Amino acid sequence: MLELNFNGLYEQTDKRKFKLVSGATFDVTLLAWEQSFDVFQELVKEMEKIDGKGLVLEKITESDLDFFQRAICQILGSQKLLDVARRCLKVCIYNGMKIDPKVTFELENARGDFLVCCFLAIKENISPFLSNLISYLKEKFLVALAQTPIEKEMIQ
Repeated sequence: MLELNFNGLYEQTDKRKFKLVSGATFDVTLLAWEQSFDVFQELVKEMEKIDGKGLVLEKITESDLDFFQRAICQILGSQKLLDVARRCLKVCIYNGMKIDPKVTFELENARGDFLVCCFLAIKENISPFLSNLISYLKEKFLVALAQTPIEKEMIQ
């Protein structure tokens, strides 16, 4: 199974500003509220296609960790999500220049940054919708990963 891990491929230098491992800079500009919410909805729709189920926040288990890996692979193959990523990228800045997704990443040395930029642009656009759920999700993951009933009880 294909696994992607973007850790180490970028460093956040300021709010929505990143230094990529290639040396390029990437600044995310948020889409308008409605467009950002469309991004969020498309991501949710694509995740629902995986094994015919979506993520149920109240019932996160260890098997859901595998779900996230499958989600990454599903998303990489989604033309709809690629279109959404391109919409996000059109308002972002790569190395000081406004991005044209069909031109900016044409150079071979910039192609390595394409997926990282897509990931960051989507992540930054959906993060505001998830901000209140972050602590809830962290708690659920900790409970799911706890080994014994005592550890699970201590976390809750």
